[in-house]
Amino acid sequence: MRAKTLEELRKTLLYQNTVDVWMTLCTEKGWEWRDADAYQQFIDFLRAQGVSLATLKVKHSVNQFAGKPVQTYSIRLDDTLMPKVKEFKQES
Repeated sequence: MRAKTLEELRKTLLYQNTVDVWMTLCTEKGWEWRDADAYQQFIDFLRAQGVSLATLKVKHSVNQFAGKPVQTYSIRLDDTLMPKVKEFKQES
C-alpha cells in the first residue's frame, strides 16, 4: 500500500525514489501525479535547491506518466529535504 503522507513514506526508508516522493506529495496536495511535465518541474526544483539526485539503475514500476517516460532518482528524505519538498508549487 502506498504512503499517504511524506512522513509515512519517510518512516519506511531514509532513501526514497523521486517517483514515490512525487506520488505521495501529489496525494497530500490533491494534485494529479500522472503529469509528466509537472514531475519534471519537481525534479528541476529539487536540482535548483541543490538536492543530490542519484540516477537509479533499476526502473521504477511506474516509468511513464501519461505515456511519457520519466527518469527516477534516489534522494535522501531527511529533515533538511522534507521542508524543501513540501514548498514545491506546480506552475500552470
